[in-house]
Amino acid sequence: MAKVKISRKKANNKGNKANNVVRRQPTRGLDPAALAYARLLSDPCGAPLVHPIYAGGDAGYLVRADSVHVIGLGPNYTAGFMQWTPGLLDDGNKDFIAGASTDWETPNTAGNYGYAPGKGFISSNASAARCVAACLRITFPGSESARSGWIQYGHASGRSVVVGGSYSGADVGLLCNNYSRTPADTVEVFWKPNFIDQEMVDPTVVKDQSAKNAAILLAWGGLPSNVGLTVHLTAIYEWQPQFEVGGIAAPTTSKAVSSNTLDQVIDYLTTRGFTWVRDTAHGVMTAATAGAMSAVFGMMPASTRSRSRAITY
Repeated sequence: MAKVKISRKKANNKGNKANNVVRRQPTRGLDPAALAYARLLSDPCGAPLVHPIYAGGDAGYLVRADSVHVIGLGPNYTAGFMQWTPGLLDDGNKDFIAGASTDWETPNTAGNYGYAPGKGFISSNASAARCVAACLRITFPGSESARSGWIQYGHASGRSVVVGGSYSGADVGLLCNNYSRTPADTVEVFWKPNFIDQEMVDPTVVKDQSAKNAAILLAWGGLPSNVGLTVHLTAIYEWQPQFEVGGIAAPTTSKAVSSNTLDQVIDYLTTRGFTWVRDTAHGVMTAATAGAMSAVFGMMPASTRSRSRAITY
C-alpha cells in the first residue's frame, strides 16, 4: 500500500489554523415575543402593540393613550419639577404630579397635576390594568428667540417626589442624571418598568406612592416667565374589562408566551446601546448607538424613522 506523505509545512499550517480559531462565548438572545416587546419599550409611540414579557398568567386587552400638558405655566414661574409613575394607576392621580416656582432654588409643594394618558378610560372600564410601555416627550412651547434655561431628566422610584412634599427644581434635579439646555427640538425619556409594575392593579383604588414603581423625573429652571414646558405623555396599558362594561370577555389567553423575563429584555436593550433617553436635537444617541440598534431590530419604515432624527432602527 502506498504511503501518503504529509509535508511538514502543510502539517504546521494545519496546526496553526486550528490554534488561531477564536471561540466566541455564546450570548443569550431574545425569542420573538420578547424581541417584539423590546421594540415596544424602545418606541412606545410607534411600535406595534404587543403583550409584555411579564411574570404570571395575567392577560388583557391593549390600548395606546396620549395626553399633552403645558406645565409650569403661570405668572413669574421659571422653574419646577414633574414626576410620572406610569405603573402606579392611582385613582387619586398621584401617578402624575408637578410643582412650579419663581426660581431654581425656591421650593414648591408637589401636587396632583391631573390625569395621565388614558386614565379616564382605564378607571371607567377596567377591573384591573397595568402599564406595558411609556414615554415622556419634552418640548419648549415658546419662540426660538425666547428659548432659555435648562432641563434635567431621568429615572427614579415612585417615591422620589411625594404629593404634599416641598421641593425645588434644584432638589429634583439632583436625582436626574441627564442635563440639557431647554430643548430646541424634543427630548424623550423612556420608562423602564420594575418588578412591581408587572402586577395587575385595580385602577379605581387610591394607592400610596411606592418606591417599587419605576418613575420618570423632570426638573427645569431659567425658563422665560409664563411659558413653561410642553410634555407629551404616551402609555400602553394592558387591561381587563369591568363587569358593568358588558359584552367584552376577559381575554384569558391574550398574553405573550416567552422563555425570557422582563429583566432580560431590559438588559438586552441596555447592553446593545439603548440609553433610555433621546435628545433629537443634540443626538444623545450616537451614530454607533444607532448602528447597534439597527443590528438589533433591523430597519424600520421611513414613516417611523422620520419621527426622530437621532436614531434609526
